[in-house]
Amino acid sequence: MRKRPNDIHLFLSDKEYYNLRIKSVLSGLSMSDVIRLSMNSQTLNQTPPKDFIILLSKINNIGNNINQITKNFHINDDIDLLYLRQCVINIENLVKEAKRKYL
Repeated sequence: MRKRPNDIHLFLSDKEYYNLRIKSVLSGLSMSDVIRLSMNSQTLNQTPPKDFIILLSKINNIGNNINQITKNFHINDDIDLLYLRQCVINIENLVKEAKRKYL
């Protein structure tokens, strides 16, 4: 069964439709979702650029590497300091890049 069983139809002017379509494209949501969020006074956020998603993925990968280093240290009481330093440098570089691009 549908979550929303009530169906409505509405007529929009060309300008209203254009504005709704723009909000839909910028937010990455359907036009129905935009209307629903607007009715509930929720804010619409723009979809982040693909570069931002790639940057988050890189940071996540480095975090996974650090977790593996930590696990290895706890199991074997041995740590690869050179590799750990490189991970920290990579994170610092990515943070600088993110600040330059998005702030």
